[in-house]
Amino acid sequence: MHTLQRTCGPILKWMAAFLVVLALVALYVVLRSQAEHDLRSLAPAEQRDLIDRAVATLRGPCAHARGAELTTYCREQAGFIVRLPACHRVCRDAAKDFLPTPQR
Repeated sequence: MHTLQRTCGPILKWMAAFLVVLALVALYVVLRSQAEHDLRSLAPAEQRDLIDRAVATLRGPCAHARGAELTTYCREQAGFIVRLPACHRVCRDAAKDFLPTPQR
């Protein structure tokens, strides 16, 4: 019986840790999906208002951003507005310099 506990104990701990990680990933996916739904359900006028303000920030203070916190904020703003359905060419052009470029 003691040998069985030594063998199964670590396995059960790893399984429990795996289940916790799996639950956290599932929670993240659900919350992310809800956030995307909430963004897409905004009225077009609200989306345009958010986009106009973010584009002004990206072209103003963000254009000369210095420091990690401000550049992080600018990158987040750019990532936020491109997820809105109302973000078209002007919006995407303003955001492109702040978005990460795909790496191969």
